[in-house]
Amino acid sequence: MSPDPVVFPIRLSSRRAQRVLAPLALILAAGGTGCFRATGLARPTVAVEEIPASGGDRLAGLKATSGPGDFFIGNDSVQLAVDGAAFGDREGQFGAPSGGAILDVGNLALDQSFKRVSMPTDLVERLSPVVNQDPDLPLVFDSYVPGTDVNQVHLEMRGYLLDPLGKLGVATDGQGRVAGLSVVHRIVLAKGESFFTLETTLSNGGTANLPIRNLGDFLSQRGGGFRFVVPAVSTFTGTALNTWGVEIPGSDFAAPLTSSVVAPMVALMGAESAGNTLDSHASLGILPLDVDQVLVASDPQRALTELRPLFPSRLVVGSPAAASLAAGQSMTYRRRLYVVAGPSTAATMPAQTTSVFNEMVQARSGLLGGDLGILAYNSFGTAVLGGPLQTEFRFERYRGPNADPATDADPSHWVTERVEWRESSDIPSGSSGATGLLLPAVPDARGLSGTQPYRVTAANAAQRHTLYLGTNSTSTDHPYLATPITPTKDQSWTLAETLAPERAEVVDAAGNVTHQKQMLHGFSVRQAGTLEFAGLNPLRITLSALGGAPDPSMQRKRHLASYYDQILKGKAVLGANLAAYQYTAGNQIFGTAFSSPSGMATAFFPAGDYLAYGTRGPLSYLDALPVKSFAGQQDVAHSFVVATSPLPAGWTSFDVPGPTQATTGGLNPGEMLSSALAEGVQVVARTEEDVLNDPTALRDEFRAEIDLVGLTDAQRAPIGQDPFVVGARSSALSDGFTTALFTPAPTGDRNGGARPSKGWTLADFITQAEGVYTIAHRPRGPQGLFTVRGFDPSVALGTGANAWWTQPGPMSLGKRQGDFDALELIRAEGCDPADPSAWFAEFKAVRTDWFALLSQQTPAAFTKGLGLSSSRFSFDTPVGLARTYLKIGTATLSQTALDPLLSALRSGAAVASTGPLLDVTVQGAGPGGLVAGPTATVTITISLYAPDWVPVDEVRVVVNGVPQVVPMSSFTASATDFRLRTATLSGITMPPGKDAWIVVEAGVPLATTGAYQAGTPWNKIMKGIYPIAVTNPVFVDVDGGGYTPPGL
Repeated sequence: MSPDPVVFPIRLSSRRAQRVLAPLALILAAGGTGCFRATGLARPTVAVEEIPASGGDRLAGLKATSGPGDFFIGNDSVQLAVDGAAFGDREGQFGAPSGGAILDVGNLALDQSFKRVSMPTDLVERLSPVVNQDPDLPLVFDSYVPGTDVNQVHLEMRGYLLDPLGKLGVATDGQGRVAGLSVVHRIVLAKGESFFTLETTLSNGGTANLPIRNLGDFLSQRGGGFRFVVPAVSTFTGTALNTWGVEIPGSDFAAPLTSSVVAPMVALMGAESAGNTLDSHASLGILPLDVDQVLVASDPQRALTELRPLFPSRLVVGSPAAASLAAGQSMTYRRRLYVVAGPSTAATMPAQTTSVFNEMVQARSGLLGGDLGILAYNSFGTAVLGGPLQTEFRFERYRGPNADPATDADPSHWVTERVEWRESSDIPSGSSGATGLLLPAVPDARGLSGTQPYRVTAANAAQRHTLYLGTNSTSTDHPYLATPITPTKDQSWTLAETLAPERAEVVDAAGNVTHQKQMLHGFSVRQAGTLEFAGLNPLRITLSALGGAPDPSMQRKRHLASYYDQILKGKAVLGANLAAYQYTAGNQIFGTAFSSPSGMATAFFPAGDYLAYGTRGPLSYLDALPVKSFAGQQDVAHSFVVATSPLPAGWTSFDVPGPTQATTGGLNPGEMLSSALAEGVQVVARTEEDVLNDPTALRDEFRAEIDLVGLTDAQRAPIGQDPFVVGARSSALSDGFTTALFTPAPTGDRNGGARPSKGWTLADFITQAEGVYTIAHRPRGPQGLFTVRGFDPSVALGTGANAWWTQPGPMSLGKRQGDFDALELIRAEGCDPADPSAWFAEFKAVRTDWFALLSQQTPAAFTKGLGLSSSRFSFDTPVGLARTYLKIGTATLSQTALDPLLSALRSGAAVASTGPLLDVTVQGAGPGGLVAGPTATVTITISLYAPDWVPVDEVRVVVNGVPQVVPMSSFTASATDFRLRTATLSGITMPPGKDAWIVVEAGVPLATTGAYQAGTPWNKIMKGIYPIAVTNPVFVDVDGGGYTPPGL
């Protein structure tokens, strides 16, 4: 991954976002280039080059990973990078046996000096050639030769077929290469084109046939990436099929070839932004050249029901299957890779696949012959652009014999030509115009004049509606008459009937919409005590149904304000919703600003009664608004009034969410920071798996909108200088997932200069990850440190089952496996809201382990216990769902002065929590501190912070692992802080004959099981998690002879 870009100035744009119905000329031009000349630049209009150690052409985007030694191919509009690792020399990216894969794909734009600017649109992880649709049969390369032709360039790669698992059952050499087989793979780019041509040839120089049946491209993606759109027409054996589209049942990768489906082309939809904090997208298309169809194998994609940004990890698009590769023969597969990129507000709609499909349909018509027609459609109701439910639109051509196609249920008589998905723009445009498609216009074979008719189906997870007859509002002959839907080359079609799965339910015989299934409401936020509706007030809005009805559920949407401007080479504000950073999914919306009217959050409600909760973390006030939803409701604008709820003096809050979409997670980086602000988390660590990142660049880019001169200090006041970002990197080791905090700045090398973690132990990671604070995540998870290593809390460290604790690693430079700084005591990710019992049992197991560690450690060197969200998806794990409160005293944090945070982490001045805050002192010493002796008894002062909507059923004082319940009647409510209750416990006896450590806990009783307080604000807002707070230990030198661990 390339290091985060430096932050450039931000400006307000005079442009206005809009989505338009593209006329034929615009449809056909989608993704095309202008007639540009890059006079005076170092490279020609189209170029291929090896990326140098510094400078050179680099792609940008969330998943950009290419670096020195890789190869760049680009013209004035599109670009890609190829992994340049040579087989036998070094591994390719992501553990591949060699290079040759396309690592990055994106677009360029020209600035005012006609210089190329790399736009942040890359979402590709790895696209590499394979055979037999099988990711386990990759092509590998040891030769890379760039070349220049007339008005085009190419990169030629030569190599081998690798069969490391012996799947083909043929002879291989010691490195797993198939004997007698040679490979040539070329990527070609012409001047002025918006696509790359890929050509792969296998030559069998042996004397026996090889069981090689096809060539394909394998897309591997983790974390962020593309949603697939596969208009499949049949199974591998030819059975008609209409169940693949955006919703994909999936293939069997144990038999990827024969479980593949057949499609004319495939599109990769960049629905999620490829920018850190702005609107930037790219969609790709794969079109075969010498054949009319491709084979497609894919992991399942539950697009109609999945609300998370969860993407299938495997897709293979390949040539039709041959019987085998005969001796002395060759097999060649040629295809195009199309690119459509830009902000989602562009007329080319790069966040969905309409334009890239239009380009491929037009090209396919030119290659195979045949006419095309235009069909434009619009949607309404639950399927409206930006509406509540995910909706797939399917366009099928009838080729059967029936006079009335609506009576023909034979799937072989219907051919899927297009599948569409209307993705709303990230920057609200206020427009939901029609979408225009190119469709084959095939002569009707039933003896009728005209072309074969189409049926159009709109489907969501609950229902579907199919339209067989439509009214062409652009017809000059019968603009009000419903007829078969027959677009032709001479007559465009614009469906007067708008589409929705519920159409039959809500539209009467005259075509009038009688009612809506879901109604739109808007929410704004203002600060209590002011009339300022344009202020930046972070909030999470949770929507809860009353009367036993299901909560509202909305598809994932983003609400941003900026795009990347090639003139500024940075962010430009296009939307009026400045610094909104709003994200919606399910029954929740969170964001940084909800100004009225331009920045209001929108939500859809079925008819009924609801409550909308507004919170900014578990120590905030709770504002609840009643929402009544019914057809014709006029009162649809709602305003939260929020009061400032700062943390107690001397405290800050910290979290380590999981990696973002850039590597293996599901959070967009800007989404992570917005969620942190909405949850009252002041400091977050931005970590990526085996990648170094620039936390300051991310924060500066995020705050560029917040710090814009157009906002006043009063409007910024609720946010202050938050959030602050700590750099981090994580690795999935053989003995658990681990994170290093405060890592160095990235370099221009691959992965920002992060050292590869392959083969590391935890001890190696502590040294080689280059951080200064190491966290072991989920130690009792299935692949966690204590599970894998077999930690036994009844055995002394460094002995028996725990001998590994004191062992070094081969690259640890003396560091031991047990020298990590902290473990994840409370992990929010993975808690099942319906029944957190298993989650709580795992917490209690880690708690037991941690107590065993504390009994063998000293104040100078003990394992800290942290609360972390480890959030992968904000939908089920908001940032801060579990967090760590840190006591930093009088220090003031800034992005350039985070040392007080690190000091608190190192000293253990920390409280792990899912909500409540415990400010505890023992004889004046706080967590991580030491009480000097001798002292047979101690006084413990407990300040418990929890507003009334955050339940605390029990407080426990734990001494050397033995808990004692503190009656809640011991606490006195504060007259000045609505969250605070205090208790002073005097004369607490210490164990005789040994020193002691003391931990204080608050929350649910340890025997709690099952759903907790179902239906309450806590349960709804906090995703069903149990309220828990655990302090780090205070150590007591009971005998006054210096602290000695009490032992097991």
